[in-house]
Amino acid sequence: MANRRQFLQLIQLGTATTALTAFAAPLAAMPVLDATQPLFKFVYDSRHRASAQLASGMAVALGADHLHAMQGDITPFWYGELQQLWQQQALAVAGLTEAGPLFCLQQLAPQYGLRVVWQQEMRSAEGATLVSWIIAPARSAVSGQKQAQEGRNA
Repeated sequence: MANRRQFLQLIQLGTATTALTAFAAPLAAMPVLDATQPLFKFVYDSRHRASAQLASGMAVALGADHLHAMQGDITPFWYGELQQLWQQQALAVAGLTEAGPLFCLQQLAPQYGLRVVWQQEMRSAEGATLVSWIIAPARSAVSGQKQAQEGRNA
């Protein structure tokens, strides 16, 4: 599993598509996750070109087995994979989707010790409103905030 550092290295290598580059700046502003906190899955909505293009770049960084394509409905991913995983281990997931799938995961995550640690709305070239987000263990968010604070105080 890849972590945020590996994803940012992908961007720096310039292997990203135009969509990945367009969404890279907001993604680079994400709070720092623990270096030991792997990103389990990147969820994308294949109906949106920007989301699918970003997933192509993420496939290079994470490997195709760490991607989950959906078409607006997060339910099959939740019942088929994520719920069972989160019952065993609280692993981070990220995505570029419409707001609905994020809302559903945001409501389910706290019972497994996770929460949304970062989100940002974006407009795709087609005019759709997409949300880039990360759900991670609450300790990751605290660690990221602590690192950001230490950086400002240095």
